[in-house]
Amino acid sequence: MKSRMFIWSLIAVLAISMTLMGIAFTGCKKVEEAAEEAAAEEEAAAEEEGVPVNADGDVISIGSINFTQFPCYQNREKGSEMAAKDYGVEHATIVPAEITVESYVEAMINAISQDFDAIICEPWVTDPFGEPLQTAKDKGLPVVVVHVPYPDPDMYMSEIFIDNEAYGKTAANILFEKTDGKANILFMMTNPDVANQAVIKESFEKAIAELSSDMVIVNTEFTEADAVKAAERLESAFTAYPEINVVMFVESGGVVVAASVAEEMGILDKLTILGVDDPPDLVDAIRDGKVWGSMNQNFQKQGYEAVRNICDYFLGNPFPKETDAGIVLITKENVDTYLDDMFGPVTMKGMPYPDLD
Repeated sequence: MKSRMFIWSLIAVLAISMTLMGIAFTGCKKVEEAAEEAAAEEEAAAEEEGVPVNADGDVISIGSINFTQFPCYQNREKGSEMAAKDYGVEHATIVPAEITVESYVEAMINAISQDFDAIICEPWVTDPFGEPLQTAKDKGLPVVVVHVPYPDPDMYMSEIFIDNEAYGKTAANILFEKTDGKANILFMMTNPDVANQAVIKESFEKAIAELSSDMVIVNTEFTEADAVKAAERLESAFTAYPEINVVMFVESGGVVVAASVAEEMGILDKLTILGVDDPPDLVDAIRDGKVWGSMNQNFQKQGYEAVRNICDYFLGNPFPKETDAGIVLITKENVDTYLDDMFGPVTMKGMPYPDLD
């Protein structure tokens, strides 16, 4: 009798234990399910709020390769960081070790090998960028090209560029009006093989030929992004070609140098200097009347809309394949207000793209 009671007691204990285990298992399962549901709700909420996530459900991270040593590229990064904040995504700047094509390409290859969900780059010389762009494509990594158009649209997700042909024509018309169609022009470039500058020069030459027979490029010099070399070549050109009355730059580093050299030579008052972009010393020179004006390329739009395009890609929203960032002319009249003009054309989050097909 005692043995039977013992057996029944043991069965009861086992039954209670199994019930408790079942409750515990069910509880753990419910905790796991609750965690999964919470994660799903969080991801859905993120998408509803416009926060882009990758295939793993993580907020996306964007790598931007950029020469932030220069003010114009700092403007681009400000635009990118503003968009990253608006969308709640991660944005990191990768600065190449040297200001060379080789160093930029190396930095880009390193960025592609990391865990970024998208890359922003500027292929300022076409051929060397073929390999890293192909690597990114093979990896399925979205790439947004900025500033300099790349000739193969299959290699990038979208492109926010400066229309260099339009730039050349616009500059020609500006100088035609400024000089009444009479200009002996010194054309200043970084190097002859910088693709966007070469296109601008070709477009500019064609435009001035159509505008006036009294507008000619009398000489072309190369600064090599070196202030000392720029000063030497400017002085040499001013001496060899005293008829020069216009200096047009398509690189920003030498513009104020030109004003300084001309001032020392006593010829500044006869020159119209047209620069590019808006480094602080150039803005000050325009304000002081030493440089007449500058063609400011909209780097802010490039930076903001590059990030926005990437965010729209991950959110499944439409975005334009090609966008012209545009240019704003800075002169003494708008030197203190031009920054408002830079952000005016930027398509911010929530605004419809004006150039969406």
